[in-house]
Amino acid sequence: MRKISLVAALLATALLVAPASALVLDVNGLPIGSWQAKYSDYSDLYLANPAGAGAMVPQLFGTGLPTTAAENRAIFYTTSIQPNSGPPAVWLPVTQEVTGLFYNLSLAFVNPTFTGGNLSALDLYFEQSTRNPLPGTPAGFGGVIEIYRDTAPNFSASPGGVPNLTVPVGGVSTATVNAGLGAWGPSFWVEGAGGLAGRDSYVGVSDGGLWLSGTFVDWATLALVDPAMATQLAALQTLAGDPTLDPVFYEHLDLSTGTGSGTGDIYLLGGSFFPSLAKGNMGLGPWVDMTLLSDLSTPKVDFVNGTLSPSNGTYGGAGKWPVDSQDPVSFNIIPEPATMTLLGLGLLGIGGIRRRLKKS
Repeated sequence: MRKISLVAALLATALLVAPASALVLDVNGLPIGSWQAKYSDYSDLYLANPAGAGAMVPQLFGTGLPTTAAENRAIFYTTSIQPNSGPPAVWLPVTQEVTGLFYNLSLAFVNPTFTGGNLSALDLYFEQSTRNPLPGTPAGFGGVIEIYRDTAPNFSASPGGVPNLTVPVGGVSTATVNAGLGAWGPSFWVEGAGGLAGRDSYVGVSDGGLWLSGTFVDWATLALVDPAMATQLAALQTLAGDPTLDPVFYEHLDLSTGTGSGTGDIYLLGGSFFPSLAKGNMGLGPWVDMTLLSDLSTPKVDFVNGTLSPSNGTYGGAGKWPVDSQDPVSFNIIPEPATMTLLGLGLLGIGGIRRRLKKS
């Protein structure tokens, strides 16, 4: 009995202090800890079909101020997972890929900035869209994020093989960019009919097993535990002249430099990896299971002259998506129930050993 207790105690100690430096091939094998997943993300706004029926259509480059009710959508590809404290990576897409969709965010308010008569920056605030929400989404929360684990990697930002958008140093007219480019990456988005079985899809992204799914937490809910968010929300509602405005996701785009940022807090609802994640442990109340921060990059846009020019950011133009981004997502992994049981036995064993040492 003493040997069993000693083994359990050593196992418990190993679980607590074992380093997580070895590369994990299967993302399901991520060890207990606090992690940051890095994504390459490709996004666009989708507008109501001008024909009045059918699927929404992608907004083209530099075509004017985004309109409310435009839907923010993105595909993304996980490039690495590392400790929140920094490198080295513990998971890389060697034998599998982790991809995802981000959608059902309706543009609720646009705050433009003009410099010298030219539109130079945009602040975009998104709420829940009624088009295809995820079943089980709490009231006020909004948007959909679905992450897939695929053992047959086939991700592409441009399934149709469209070459990357290259913007010459001297600039190029938006009319030239938007004309005759064939099937852009954004055009491969397929809208679902709704419900658990009718999710949106994208070839090479949503063909794996559903690993995680969730929605974004609204600012009014975050304001319950964060006074700074309460102040920010009140100021935004005053600016918009709408006391009911309650965003779940925010983006800033500096069109004069081609850079920007996006932020959102994720509340998980399901997926095969859902039981392994620690819930509500990001310091923002019991709802926030993951935090997302995006560095956005797009061509510089000159609306006066109707031109695009190279970005100050890292825009790559893959699939001719208007926006590239690098999105670190932070999350924590908890022990599985069986491991917790062993951990408990181990701690009991440690207690037994200590008692015997005291007696001796």
